[in-house]
Order: sequence, then C-alpha cells, then structure tokens
Amino acid sequence: MRPLRTIARCFLVFLLCFGLLSWPWPGVQERYATGFRTVANFLLPTFGANGRCEFEAVEGGRADTAVKLLNARTGYTGGYHMNSRFMGYVPTVLVTSLVLATPISWKRRAWALLWGLLAVNVFIVIRVALAILREFAGLSGQHNLALFTPGKVSGALLEFAYFVLTLSSPGHVIVPVFIWCLVTFRRKEWEAFLRGAIADRRSGATSARTEVRGSPPAKKSAVST
Repeated sequence: MRPLRTIARCFLVFLLCFGLLSWPWPGVQERYATGFRTVANFLLPTFGANGRCEFEAVEGGRADTAVKLLNARTGYTGGYHMNSRFMGYVPTVLVTSLVLATPISWKRRAWALLWGLLAVNVFIVIRVALAILREFAGLSGQHNLALFTPGKVSGALLEFAYFVLTLSSPGHVIVPVFIWCLVTFRRKEWEAFLRGAIADRRSGATSARTEVRGSPPAKKSAVST
C-alpha cells in the first residue's frame, strides 16, 4: 500500500504544480512570448545563405507570434503564425512539474530541473526550426519561397518529423516525459527497475506453470444408461 500512496501523492503534486504553472496568470504568457521571440530572433535569424527569418508579435487571436520568411535570392516573402504557449510554454511547464513531483532529494531535483529546462529548450528550438525548414523546402505550398527541393524520401522524413515533433499534441507531451526520465533518474535506478520487472515477470510465469502442473485432473462424469 505504501508505494500506491507514494504514487498518488506524487500525482497530486504534479497536478498542483502543472495547474499553478499553466494557469493564465496576468502577464505571464505575454512575458514568455516576448522572451520566446527574442531568443528565436537571436538563434534563427538565417537559414543557409539566402533564408531570412524574423519573429514578430501578433495581436489578437490564438497565435501570438508571426514568423516572417524571406528568400533573399529571389526576393519572395512568406511566413506563418504560431502560438508560443503551445510551442514552448506547455512543454516547459510539463518538464518542470514532473521534476518537482518526483520523490527525490531537493539537490537532485534542482540539478534535474536545470538539465531538464536546458533539454526542453533545445527541443523547442528544434520544433521551430523544423517548421521553418518545411517552409523553405516548399512543402507547405509556398513554392516561390523554397530555397531547395527535397527528394521524395527526405521530403517524407521532414514531413514526418514536423508532424510528430512540431504539429501533433502527443509530440509535445511524449518528448518532455522522455526528457524528465532522462534527467531525473540515475542509471542504477533504471537497472534496478528493469531487474525488478524481469523478476516479477519470471515469478508470474513460474507461478502459472506451478498451478497448471499441480492442478488435479478433471473428474469424468458418470453417464447412466
């Protein structure tokens, strides 16, 4: 019963942390969006020799960031809108909440949170870069903006990566959970967990075989004539 209570307590702490951090507090999302655009303009100002990117604020609607793209070779422009909350804030809050809810020492939590935030921000940059790369590959329909034409296989792989990591909702949940597991738990803890799982499986299989072998033979029913 004690492990169940521990799991329940951790789950409640996770829900509390996630609820508090993801609540639309006044000014929090606006500040995050501003920082999001500032970092994006610093890290992703160009794509190759001729691709130019600029991130600007958008007022109204669900999207808060406009991504303006330019093909400097041809002079064509294009772009799209994105929501920084979906793209970056929610994955960051998810990793933070999972780390804070994990029943380990606070020193380990602090280091896990530091590495987790670093890793999740790398993931966010990859998400944004995939979306821009897709635009410059002409896969979104803006063919005049294209800097290059991907092959059939490379184009399919790019579309798949964009769908899984950038577009889909499960993508921005699964990757943060993986990051949490990677930065929070030590190798010996994973080895102990795997050994326990294998032992439980073998014990269950042995018990099943014992029950089958030890069961009494079925009695034949007498048939009266």
